[in-house]
Amino acid sequence: MNKIFRFSGLAVFAAAVLGFSATQGFAQDPCADTDAQTALYTKFTELYPKTDLESRKGAITAGKEFLEKYGACETVKQQNDYFKTAVPALEASVKKMVEDEDRRKLFKRYDDAVTADNADEILAAGKLILAQQPDNVNIKVPMGMIGLVKSYAKENKYADDSIR
Repeated sequence: MNKIFRFSGLAVFAAAVLGFSATQGFAQDPCADTDAQTALYTKFTELYPKTDLESRKGAITAGKEFLEKYGACETVKQQNDYFKTAVPALEASVKKMVEDEDRRKLFKRYDDAVTADNADEILAAGKLILAQQPDNVNIKVPMGMIGLVKSYAKENKYADDSIR
């Protein structure tokens, strides 16, 4: 019985020591961790000037992480103020880059269809482009001409799309 009390007392003491040391680890002030702040800020400043999509996304992630961890720190107020304006601007830039890439793919699809003289693909890609750019005459006129050109070859299938 004596051994049981001694063993359980030792277990309670060990648990108390572990619990105390764990709370001491959590109680550290993130504002005092200048090495981590510098590392995150350096990561952002290395990725920010690069113009490729993955670097921009990495810079956004680093900026958001910095704001999340150190946004309340008075010691890095200038960096926080900068990130609060730079991160939304980077997000807008990334969104525009993605839209431009999608548009570039559509135009390549359209150009390849014109080169291959594939009327179905020209009309399909042209409709997608016109959904984004309804006033693009460079797409409207060739799509309108398809029905006329194909009607000379006795293909009246494209007449309705050309009229529209």
